[in-house]
Amino acid sequence: MVAMYPRRLLRIVAFALVLSTLSFVFGIAGDLSQQRSDSGTRVVVRIPPLTATAQAQAAPRAP
Repeated sequence: MVAMYPRRLLRIVAFALVLSTLSFVFGIAGDLSQQRSDSGTRVVVRIPPLTATAQAQAAPRAP
């Protein structure tokens, strides 16, 4: 069935690719155009967060 309509399939795939690319580009442009209230603020996220035992393990050893 796919071999019977290679042009039609290619046209559909190309249209889907163009549509998803445009959606991505407009989404990025919309995100970049917004004024951010937290610009300049630094956020550090540790995954997973350090626990007391993990901090003790990460501490340097005494000579």
